Formats: sequence, C-alpha cells, structure tokens
Amino acid sequence: MFHRPGTAAGDPTPRVPPRVPAFVPFVVAALLAFASIPGSAATVAAVDPTPTPSATTSPAPTTVPTSPAGSVTFYGRGYGHGLGMSQYGARGRALAGQLAPQILAHYYQGTTLATVDPATPIRILVVSGFLPSSSRPARVVAHGGPWTVDGVPGSWPAEGSATMTPAASPAGSWQLTIADATGAVLLVAPVASSVRIRPAGPATQLQVWFKPSYYDTYRGTIRLIGSGSGTITAIEETALDTYLLGVVTSEMPANWPVEALKAQAIAARSFAAAHLHPTTGSWDVYDDTRSQVYHGVLGESAAGTAVVAATAGQVLMAGSSVAMTLFHSSDGGATENNEDVYVSATGTVYGQPVSYLRGSPDRAPDGTSYDASSPYASWQTATYTYAQLSTVFDADPRSNIGDLSSIDLSNRGVSGRVISVTLVGSLGTLTVSGDVFRSIFNQYTPATDPYMWSTLIDTAPLPDVCPPDPAAANAIPGITATLAGCVVGAGVPSAGANTTPPPAGATPMPTPTPTPSPTATPSTTLTPVLTPVSPPSSSAVGSTPSTVLTLAASAAVITWASPVTLSIRFPANGANRTVALQGTRDGVAWTTIANLVTDGTGSASLTYRPPTNLFYRAVFGGAPDLAPALSATVRTVVRQIALLRPAGSPIVQAIARNTTVAFTTIVRPARPELAPATVTYRISQLVAGRWTLVATRNVVADANGLAPLAWTFTTPGRWSVSSAANPTPYNANSMPAMPKFFLVR
Repeated sequence: MFHRPGTAAGDPTPRVPPRVPAFVPFVVAALLAFASIPGSAATVAAVDPTPTPSATTSPAPTTVPTSPAGSVTFYGRGYGHGLGMSQYGARGRALAGQLAPQILAHYYQGTTLATVDPATPIRILVVSGFLPSSSRPARVVAHGGPWTVDGVPGSWPAEGSATMTPAASPAGSWQLTIADATGAVLLVAPVASSVRIRPAGPATQLQVWFKPSYYDTYRGTIRLIGSGSGTITAIEETALDTYLLGVVTSEMPANWPVEALKAQAIAARSFAAAHLHPTTGSWDVYDDTRSQVYHGVLGESAAGTAVVAATAGQVLMAGSSVAMTLFHSSDGGATENNEDVYVSATGTVYGQPVSYLRGSPDRAPDGTSYDASSPYASWQTATYTYAQLSTVFDADPRSNIGDLSSIDLSNRGVSGRVISVTLVGSLGTLTVSGDVFRSIFNQYTPATDPYMWSTLIDTAPLPDVCPPDPAAANAIPGITATLAGCVVGAGVPSAGANTTPPPAGATPMPTPTPTPSPTATPSTTLTPVLTPVSPPSSSAVGSTPSTVLTLAASAAVITWASPVTLSIRFPANGANRTVALQGTRDGVAWTTIANLVTDGTGSASLTYRPPTNLFYRAVFGGAPDLAPALSATVRTVVRQIALLRPAGSPIVQAIARNTTVAFTTIVRPARPELAPATVTYRISQLVAGRWTLVATRNVVADANGLAPLAWTFTTPGRWSVSSAANPTPYNANSMPAMPKFFLVR
C-alpha cells in the first residue's frame, strides 16, 4: 500500500507495478484510452506490458561467453511515465509562486483554457464482472436520504437497500429486492437487465455494497447491468464536476499549495472530458489508474471541493479538441515526448508527435528540479552481478538471452529516459522497450530490493543539481546533457568488448496494444510476487529430434476455491504421450499433480482447484521417437480473500449501546508457513452523511487464518466495521471482506 506524503506510513518499495495508491500522487491516467490520440500507443506505464517482443535473436555464438565480472547498480530519477504534468513538479512550481495557468502552460505547451458545462454527464465504471452469491449479493445501500428505482413506483427510505439477483425463470431474467434498514423485505419485482438506482435528495449517497474497496459510496445514480452469464457491472452516472470532487485529492494531497491543486483539477477535468463518448458504450472512464483515481464521496475533501469550484468547468484545449492531459508523479528534471514513451514492446517508435506532449526541462533557475520534494526525485536500485541479472532477465521470455554479457542503454528520448534496451548474452541479442525492461526487472528481482521507479536510469549517479541549459551541462567533463540534465547514457559496459549491435534485419515491427471497447470488461493484470524459477532446458538424446512441449493456464489470477484449467500440447508427434503435470510453491520442490495422456492431437488438460499460489510445469520423459521435454513454467495466483463474521446478519443490525460484538476475519487461503496475514479492521461512524473513520485495529491471523476482534459500541449512531487481509510478500492480490453495519441505539 502506498501512502500520501505526510501520512504515518513510510515510503514503500512494492514488488508489483504499483496500483496507484490514494496516498502517493501518481496516475497512469487511463493510458489504455490514450490510443485515441492518433498514432500513439496505449501501454499503461505502471503496468507490465503484455506484448511479447518480436525481435529476432541473433545466431548462437560458437563459444558461449561467461558472464563478465563486476557489478551493476542502476541510478534513476522520477516516478512514472514522464508525460504531461509532473505532480511534484506542479507543487514545486506553485511553491515558487507560479499560478495554475502558468503551471499548465509549461506542461501542456500551446494549449488554451476554455470552459465546458460543469454538469456534463460522465459515466464511471466502479465494478466489473461481479458474480453475485447468497453471501455476497449485488446490493446497493442508500445512506442519508430517500431514493428511487427507475421503473419501480415510489420512493424508498434511507438506509434501505436494493439487491439485484438472477430470477429463477426464465433464464437470463433478473429481479430486484428492496428492503428497509432492518433487512425487512418491502418489494420483490422483476426488472430488466439494466436498473438505475437514483438518490431522491441532495443528502442521499449510494453505497455499492459489493465493491471490494473501502471507497464504495457515491453521489450519483448507480446503474446495475446484468449479463447473460450472471455477472453484474456497476456504473456511476454523475456530473463532471461532481466526479472531480472525488478525483482531485485522491490524486494529489489536500494540503499541497492551492495553485498546484487547481492545476490538478483542470488537468483531471480535461482528461475526463476528453474521454466522454455519451452515444457509445455504457461507461466513459475507469475509477482507478487506468483512467485516474476516483474515490467517490470518501475521496472528497474541503480543499478539493474548493478548487473544483474555483476552476468550475475549466479545461485545456488543443485547437478545437479537449487536450488529453496525461500526468504523473515526478519527472526527475524533465518531461518526455509522447512518441518516445508509447513504443512497441521492442522499443520501436511508431507514434506521431502530439503538439502539447513535448518533452521540456523542469528545473528552476538554480538547476534544482521542481520535483525535488518527491521521495522518488532520486533513487537507486540494489547492486547486482551479471550472473544475478542473467537470472532476472532469463525468467521472462521477452528478455531471455542466456548468460548476460552487456546491456546497452544508449537509445534515449529527449529527457534521458531509455526508449529501448538491448540485452546481449550467450543466446544472442534482444531489444525490449525501456518499460518492458523496467517491468521485468521489478518483477523478478528479490522482493526486498528497491524498485526501479521510471525509465530515466543510468549506471552512474544522476546529479540532483545541474545547469538547466543543456549547453552549459555539456561543458561538464564526461557528461552528455539531455533535457533532464547531466545524464551519462553510456549503458552497461561489456567485459572487454563493445556492445554487440542487433543482427541485420532484426529490426522489430511495432506491436501496439489494442484499445479496449468502452463496454469491454477489463482483464486482470497478473504481477507475480514470487521470483519464478526457470526449469533447466531439456536436451535431445543422441540424434532424436528435440521436443517442444507447451503448457498454458486458463487464468492467471483466480479467487480462492475456484478452478483453473491447465492445458498441455505437443505441436507434432504428440499423440498418446504420458506427461507429468507438476506444481511448486517455491520453485524448488516440485510435486506431480497428475499424469496426463495426450489425445490424438497431442493435447491434454486438467481442471484443478489449487490450494494456494502455484507454479506449474509439464514434464515429458521421452520416447524412442521423441526427446525428453520440459515446458516453461506458468503460474496461477490464488487471490486471497477475507470473510468477516458474524455472518448472516441483516444489512443493518440494530444493537443497544455498550454492546460488545465479537468479530472474526477468516483469511483464505491461510498460509502461516510462508507469510501470516495481518488483518486490518476499520471501524467507522456515519457523521453528517459521511463515513468517518474512528479506529483501526491490526490483528495477525493465526495458523488457521483466523483474526478475532471484540469491539464495544459506546456511542449511538450508524456504524460500519470492515476488514481486509493486508497484502503479504507472498500474495499481493487480497480481496477485502464485505463490511457489517450496525444501528446503535
């Protein structure tokens, strides 16, 4: 979990590409939607890119070079993709006396201020693909005032609820159950597959009770859409500036300078307005870093409300269109050109320049970077031997070049960020984009090692202060200046040899990431938190031809107790072969799960319910006509879930003052032998229509995954108790428990 500057938690070094926390001002700004800019790629900077590089490895050398001696430390500046506004840079500029229009004019060159209607409708995807059950129904609870349901006559009381469930018949139909605050059923009615639940007064707020997040309460209309497969999507429909109330201080700390907050409000509003498509699809933006972080009512603040009002409706225009105002945490001294950030997985530049997303220096007249207050203004990784780096990059097929001999970091953009990285090793040469390089490094280095926060990196320290004028910086011996200033950019030297260039004809073709339809269900991005162990390569026996054995899993992330299908395939001559399917937790001790016999096409599969996170491989022992074979490993993460008890209580349980309630959070799967989960309880009270956090309690789960807590309710009012198993080094994919609600009299 990340925390906003100034909070109690320290600066983390997470092992997963960070899902931007509420407390660090950084956004990946819905870069999936960035493809609407002509010629731009749509790769999210903080999420591992999915395309596999199409680079061609060079022929295997006649002699296998050994890894060179020595070690490498990567030094870097900034956090994020480096496009558009640097949030910490905006803070520095505001502290230096610049106003919001000046700040925005620097980061979005050539744009102009204009005004749109603050009441412009916007649709926010808040839950996608939820499968309701009896223990976790698709329920919306109304707090603070009355509410209505389209197509259902009447107004319904505060603290009541609407629950959407599949009807018994006919197949594919739905029903809505309306209940009061005690859980007593008021109405059960058939409804269409799309239902809108609306606040009937200004004080009414709607809680999407089944959203697996603390931030689940909204001011707008909640639309529930049922699918033919029984899943439900929840979308909030509200006004543009009402949406901004839950964005500004979810993206930037409320105690930052007012002019920085105003710049954030205008940039966030512009970004949202540029993504509106009211006549197509069912939603416009995500509520997370795929667009920009939106926490609804619980993300609002007095400071955020004030700057939204002060900038009402203001957006940035590029010609006659609203600008796509991307922003990020800190730029390390300079921003980058858009075409050098959104490149193919192999680093090929194919996007067209966008006039207002041009790289530019972001340093004060004294040479210091405006983002100097960022905890990621300057950083460094751990130190690695070449052998250790070989293990890291061999773990991913995009960068597997055998024994590493050199790394070329010389292909850079105007800011100094690496556009592509060329890896040279015993298996040949591969070129990957700078962000693929960064994501692989972060994924496969040890969990306790520092993170590589951006692609503005080198193998020598990058000075914090340098002349803002590149010509002056060039006068420093040994320095090659970029807009960031003082970036060496020489790359990692090989052991007594120059970096091998890519082979002739190996220039990779662009591999753009397709932009999802506005109605598409977002997929889960798997970011393993264990370091996978690559199996030894199989070798042919005598002159027997080599065998290629592949293994695939039907899902990268599953919920605990859910099945996954593991599929094995020989491309040829693979009929009626016995293959062992093996699994491991730690990549060392492999256990055979099942022996499978392939069919006439050389295929076999097993549907399996893994008890915990596992790596899998397929092992073929060989035959007279086929050599032994070992597949590459695949992995399935079992998403940790928390179940809060007592169960079976009404939506709101009425209790007397000074009643003590015994809670138990059950964490599944429980894995005390690896990393006991710490459960955080959050006790909140509804004050003036808003949930206010009263207390938190941390409880370490026992060997059975149980974390008990007794809490005495001493004050009358409406209370909620929620819990979540904190992500551990073993599992960063925790699902919080559904909260319990109490009316204390």
